[in-house]
Amino acid sequence: MPNQAVSNMAIAAGLAPEKVMITGIPVHPDLAKGDQDQSSIRLSLGWSPDLFTVLAVGGKRVGKLYKTLRVLNHSGWPLQLAIVTGGDDALYNRFKLTEWHLETHLYNFVTNMPTLMRAADCVLSKAGGLIVSEALACGLPLLLINAIPGQESGNVDYVVEGSAGDVARDPLEALEILCHWLTNKRELYKVRRQNARRLGYPQASYDVARLVWTAAAVPAEVSPGDAMLHPSVEYPDG
Repeated sequence: MPNQAVSNMAIAAGLAPEKVMITGIPVHPDLAKGDQDQSSIRLSLGWSPDLFTVLAVGGKRVGKLYKTLRVLNHSGWPLQLAIVTGGDDALYNRFKLTEWHLETHLYNFVTNMPTLMRAADCVLSKAGGLIVSEALACGLPLLLINAIPGQESGNVDYVVEGSAGDVARDPLEALEILCHWLTNKRELYKVRRQNARRLGYPQASYDVARLVWTAAAVPAEVSPGDAMLHPSVEYPDG
């Protein structure tokens, strides 16, 4: 299960509590790896090491991304934008033609998202389950600008009720949220970041793999919870 709320729903639906394990959604292990400091990562990417960095992750389903970043671009705030358009060529080309007033780094499709996330201060994107899980695993607050009603409403609730991010209904509200995060010595941002770390499951992929390995290696009558501690199981290296 991804979190306690979903675990409670599973048990209420009739699953035996001893068969329900909370692991978080598996994310790339590199999101939790690396002892390189943020400034060094930014320098290796050609980013400014000192500016507050918004990692904006888009695609064809993040319809408000262009208008939101256009507002931030004219905000006058000391921000740095790292924009990933997720293979949306039309959006990528539109951003390429934009006159940027902030330091901006533009990417289309990337394979180094863990590196980009560990170099960022927050994530601006949709409320998809994977991007939310990845950001929280990195301890990054979320500024959510798109959500599918029903399908992604629970993701929004998880982030907002956990005080790990905020929802912007329009581009001006996104600017307002960032202003609240960054004023007063970034006190609100620090709260959001602390809660993002609390809600994230950076080791989820390892925990799920361990459960699967254990389930294959122990007798069927042993519950998953007991199997995690089963003395006869030998785990593979790594």
